[in-house]
Amino acid sequence: MTGIFRCDPGCQAVTVIGTTHSVFATIAALAMIFGMFAIGPRMHNDSRWRGYVSYTLATVVVTMVVSALFAADVFEEWHGALQRISMGLGLVWAEVMAFRLLRLSSA
Repeated sequence: MTGIFRCDPGCQAVTVIGTTHSVFATIAALAMIFGMFAIGPRMHNDSRWRGYVSYTLATVVVTMVVSALFAADVFEEWHGALQRISMGLGLVWAEVMAFRLLRLSSA
């Protein structure tokens, strides 16, 4: 949905379209963090996934810190970079998990 509803100039939610973009981006970011947080501890019980627990929990922590910096506008000149890093970390995590699932399915 964030691709359909474009960000307003400067990514300030001024219009309905910009606000919709921001709402869906926030939902996506929170869902990604909560998803990693929920899956991480469950991996500990499966020996095939145990090696990914630390990576998952570290990704959650770093993503939460970077997201908090983004949301707080602490480093205004880095605002766009912080946004992309916070989303990128979760997307890279999802790819790592997908490749692991692929390897497990062909074993």
